Amino acid sequence: MDWAHAVGYGALGGLLIEAVATFGHLIDWQEARRRARKAGRRKLPTITKFMDPIADALVAVSRVLLGAVAGWALHSQIVGAGAAIAAGASAPALLRQFATSHRIRDMIASRSTEDGNADFAAALMSSVPTPSGQQPESRAEEKTS
Repeated sequence: MDWAHAVGYGALGGLLIEAVATFGHLIDWQEARRRARKAGRRKLPTITKFMDPIADALVAVSRVLLGAVAGWALHSQIVGAGAAIAAGASAPALLRQFATSHRIRDMIASRSTEDGNADFAAALMSSVPTPSGQQPESRAEEKTS
């Protein structure tokens, strides 16, 4: 598939995931309003208790961009529109998986230490979540010393 179509379909995949997430928030809001009406409350929950327009817009843009990047990166291996949309939809989850991978975290830490950027590596590693909520070894060592 040519790169322009792959980028467009990948972005569409990212947008599709955002639409599903937004729909989930809207369903939660609807249910809360129904419960409030059933309980006889006059004041119904506002949508801003379930959605943050600025943060949600930024997440939507990032999902679309990640989807587009995935489409571009994989355009030579994508055969159809469905595959490009799937690649774009899976881009945020794939990036999260990469970020929590111990192998990648270790590679970043060792590369930065070799280059004399240990402070950069420590800052980067402290911002990366771990799969089971465990602390990376570098943070665990800091707390014990």
